Amino acid sequence: MDERALRSRPAPVSDYEEAVEELNRLGAQEEGEINPLCRPVILTHGRKTEKAVLWFHGYTNCPRQFETLARACFDQGWNTWIPRAPFHGLKDRMSEATSFVTAEGLARFADRAVDIARGLGKRVVVGGISAGGSIAAWLGQQRTDIDLALPIAPFLSPVPGPLLLSRLLALTTRLLPDRLIWWDPVRKESLEGPAHVYFRYSTKGVGEILTLGLAFVDMARKAAPAARRFRFVLNENDETLNNAPAERLLALWRRRGATHVEQTRFSKRLGLRHDLIEPQQPDQKVDLVYPVIIDLIRGETNGSR
Repeated sequence: MDERALRSRPAPVSDYEEAVEELNRLGAQEEGEINPLCRPVILTHGRKTEKAVLWFHGYTNCPRQFETLARACFDQGWNTWIPRAPFHGLKDRMSEATSFVTAEGLARFADRAVDIARGLGKRVVVGGISAGGSIAAWLGQQRTDIDLALPIAPFLSPVPGPLLLSRLLALTTRLLPDRLIWWDPVRKESLEGPAHVYFRYSTKGVGEILTLGLAFVDMARKAAPAARRFRFVLNENDETLNNAPAERLLALWRRRGATHVEQTRFSKRLGLRHDLIEPQQPDQKVDLVYPVIIDLIRGETNGSR
């Protein structure tokens, strides 16, 4: 893919009123076969707040994933928004729509979300998990108007070993015929957990999300993030992802003298699963996770938990 297609194109709104108008316009486009549980979550105080927090949900999930955490952010006095990613959150949980996800489409969606968030807060915090973590990382790498980027378990390397293997996976899944794969091939439509996620995922969609994440990696190797602060949030017990690419980038930035890049690590002993945000996931421990995330946004940071 031409790298220029995955460059940020900022066009921020001018004020709070314009941001609300844009949110209303987007809301009018949400009609149709959207799962009622999956509509965008918009929590505002009726004015521009000191901080606006923008969350990006994960692949085959929807805004509901972050709603409880968003309300905790709102209670801190921050305007908070969770947009619905393209082709996500449809009423049909057997939907094949994620086959149409593209890296460029996610980039344009993410850019516009930050543009609107600029009108909601004097400072903008951008975070997300997994695929949403890759979006947050991509934005934090390029946009100078982000105060804090918080990529949580970003989807950069789903396989162990050299990053080259992830690059091959991204290429082959984008080029080969698409397949819809059950998240749980045994339970299938009896999948445990949230009642709003899709039962299957598209291999092509995985390739496109990985392409966006790898574009971030390639940009990050050339320069430190543009955001004023950038912090990886990594899970040592992650059963889905390899943390090594994020760790190597952080080490590279520090060798080059970057002082605005950090990490927070959740210890393996906590036994957290990959999706450590969704309250409805089995064996969830959001009572441990959410206070850490809130503290990071408030600026009360710690390197490990």
